[in-house]
Parts: sequence; C-alpha cells; structure tokens
Amino acid sequence: MSSAKPKVCAGLLARPPSPALRPGEVLVWQGQPCGRALAVGAFHIRAVVLWVCALVFANAVAARAQRLPPWQAVHDIAPLMLLGGLVVAGVAAAAWATGRTTLYTITNQRVLMQYGVALTATLGLPMRLVGAVAVSEGRTGDVPIRLKPGQVVGFAKLWPHARPWRLRRPEPMLRSLPDAGRVAAMLSRTVAEALAAAVDAPAQAGVQAPSRQLAAAGAP
Repeated sequence: MSSAKPKVCAGLLARPPSPALRPGEVLVWQGQPCGRALAVGAFHIRAVVLWVCALVFANAVAARAQRLPPWQAVHDIAPLMLLGGLVVAGVAAAAWATGRTTLYTITNQRVLMQYGVALTATLGLPMRLVGAVAVSEGRTGDVPIRLKPGQVVGFAKLWPHARPWRLRRPEPMLRSLPDAGRVAAMLSRTVAEALAAAVDAPAQAGVQAPSRQLAAAGAP
C-alpha cells in the first residue's frame, strides 16, 4: 500500500491529473463520483435541510405563542433562515468540490484514489492487498474495498472515501458512481487476474530454471 504526501492542487478545484503508469501497467477504468450523490450519501444534506427547517419551525411556533405581529415574527426568523440557507449551500458546495477534485483509477496492478479540495493526496492499493469487493447500488452506488488482515488505513485520512461505520477496520470506498455495478465487477475480475498472475509467475520460473540447468549441463 502506498500513500503520497499531500500537495497543493495545480489549480483551485481542478480535476486531478491522470496518474503516471508504471512499466507494464495498463489502465482498466477511471472515473469520478457524482457531486449530487455525495451531498446526499456522504454529507447528509437531507438531514441538514431537515434540521434547518425544524429550527425555523420551532422559532415560528414560539413567535406565534408570544402573539407577535406577523412582520415582527418574520423579522425575528429571517436571520435564522438566512443562516440556514448558507449552511445548506455550504454543504452542497463542499460535496460538489469533493466530487470535482476526486479521481478514481483502476489498473491491472492497483487501485488509485486521488482526492482533496485544497491539498491533494493519493492512496495506492496494490491488488494483492484487496481482500473483497462489494457494491451498494441505487441511482448511484458505492464500491467498498475490504483490505486483507493486517492492512490498515486511517478512517479520517480516507473520509469521505471510506465505508461508513467501519472505524476499527476502515475500508476504502469508491463513492457515488453512476455505474457502480459495472465498476465492482471490473475490479473483482482485475483482482482475480492479478492474483492468478502472481501465482503463475513462480510456477513458470520453477519450470524454466531446470531447463536452463539442463542446457548448462549438456553444454561442452
């Protein structure tokens, strides 16, 4: 597992550049999360809206109980409504910026997660460390990646690209993808192919070594 140090984005809210591939590495898939789905799933904007509406309603009920004139009630509640609107707009903007500055990349050797609004970080997961791949689908879906035992990544470092409520064993997650089912199937197949190639490599080396020894023995 590799993790690059955070670095300043080349441009504000810029899409991360495609990562440089290693020799023999092949790009399998690349994509970004949906900002609207991130606002709902990761930033819980619906709960924020309900909270703001509840505060406004409670203040309206209090004003009615005090029998304030309508203009006075509106005057008292207006600052709260303005503040609540700013909070909701801030959450929506944060979700959009997170989606804009995130890039997920799957190659035949690893999974790369580039993310960060002001400071970007890159998390690299070699295929040999991937234990299982799941998917949760709806209008958009998430692809959690369970790591093999002994591999730990900090939850705070991953968020919001982490599976919720997995605090003891955090799981990286490709969030809010329009084609999550296809991506999960592609990743599972790539992991299986990488593991099969890793198993075949020592076997092929073991077959070729005696051939070289016999050739050396038969040489005059």
